[in-house]
Amino acid sequence: MIKTPSDFNKISKIEESDRQSLLLSLICPCGKQDFSILINTNNPNLSKKQELFDSLIKKYGGYSRCYIFSDNNCRVYINYKGIRGLFTKPKLIDSNIIPTETKIVKAKCLHCGKEFLLYDNRKHGVVKLERKLDYSNFTYKEITINKKVKIKLEYDITMNQYEQKYLFSNKNPYEECFSYIKIFYVQDNKEIIIFEDEM
Repeated sequence: MIKTPSDFNKISKIEESDRQSLLLSLICPCGKQDFSILINTNNPNLSKKQELFDSLIKKYGGYSRCYIFSDNNCRVYINYKGIRGLFTKPKLIDSNIIPTETKIVKAKCLHCGKEFLLYDNRKHGVVKLERKLDYSNFTYKEITINKKVKIKLEYDITMNQYEQKYLFSNKNPYEECFSYIKIFYVQDNKEIIIFEDEM
């Protein structure tokens, strides 16, 4: 059975669980289940980072010859195909130039006003870059929900086999790195999706 990612430990309860998915319902530590969902609408410094990243990839032979990944300590590596078409040993690179389109989703309790991180693709995605991001630099669209908010997480257990083989020893890399998230509520027996993303 998959463990609940750490960001959800204090704000959710498990409704369903199997080997590759979790269904959670949100509940604030104050005991209430009424939330608004905040989704970021801007992405500071993306274009500048894209230029730096394109320059790095070009140095290693272009996008078709490179593979970027990270370990559990947020160190980012590049692996590229050498002359014989085989991947070389991974090289550590500066994670600050990775132009990941930042997607941030938070839940805000309508009773106590506390905000909780639900999703940050820089943390929960395949390339985990920064554990702490200044979320105040972003602007958000707020969606108020009058129904119980549910979250479905799916895990592709076979993904990242290369990273697991070379970089992870006794810690499960999938506990924080789910491959799909869907935030929704149910109305008239239909799922109303607020946000979803697939890595």
